[in-house]
Amino acid sequence: MPRFMPWRHSYPWVRIIIGVMVAALMVSAVLPAAAYAQGSDDASTFIRPVPPQAISYTVRRGDTLNSIARQHSVTVADILSINPQITNPNRLAVGQQIWIPVAAPQPQPPAQRPPSPRPPFSPPIAGDPNADFMYTQIFLIALGDNGAIGSPAGCGDSAVAVWVEAAPSQAILRTSLETLLNMGGPFHARTGFYNALHRSRLALSNLQLENGVATINLSGQLVADTYCEQSQVRAQLTQTALQFSTVNRVDIFVNGRRF
Repeated sequence: MPRFMPWRHSYPWVRIIIGVMVAALMVSAVLPAAAYAQGSDDASTFIRPVPPQAISYTVRRGDTLNSIARQHSVTVADILSINPQITNPNRLAVGQQIWIPVAAPQPQPPAQRPPSPRPPFSPPIAGDPNADFMYTQIFLIALGDNGAIGSPAGCGDSAVAVWVEAAPSQAILRTSLETLLNMGGPFHARTGFYNALHRSRLALSNLQLENGVATINLSGQLVADTYCEQSQVRAQLTQTALQFSTVNRVDIFVNGRRF
């Protein structure tokens, strides 16, 4: 009669299978905790911090920053200051989540004289060979201002003069326009006023001044999709030219077409 050897000698592969099963059970006990921890770390990176003293608002159809600001008794600049993701204040998406500042009531400040339109220094004379720079004015947009501190522009906004540095030049009108076109960013650092030209890439190809009419010829890419944006751009260029007493009217052309 044949003799049967014990299973531990006859079937070594059984021992291997048992070892694999035990290792799998040990790994399965550890993996869920590790995966959960990883998930928690990833999720935390998508949590957007709530600005201090702010509430969340969901944009509805027909909303504008101006109407939202009026509804919550704040300014458009207040909303933009805590919503850096808004790069174009003229465009909001229905369902978009934004923060609305909730400021504590402040006591009324004492009455003050309106600030001087000129900076508290003496700008160098244009074309002075001894000056490293001169000051000139460009016009930017005060959003939602409704013409309170400047010429009405856009859709309930104002075009406001801002003093900026520029290279010394006798051609002050050209220098002012080129300084405006080369400003770059969407907001002026010192005043917070909006630059509607910041998405455009335009150059002053030709400038003529005859009988009080300044003809501005621009070349490049103009990005102004809505009527409000186009009105803001037009106001910035026009008011920057009209600040000079020799200019009574401004005609603007972009790539040969009247703007």
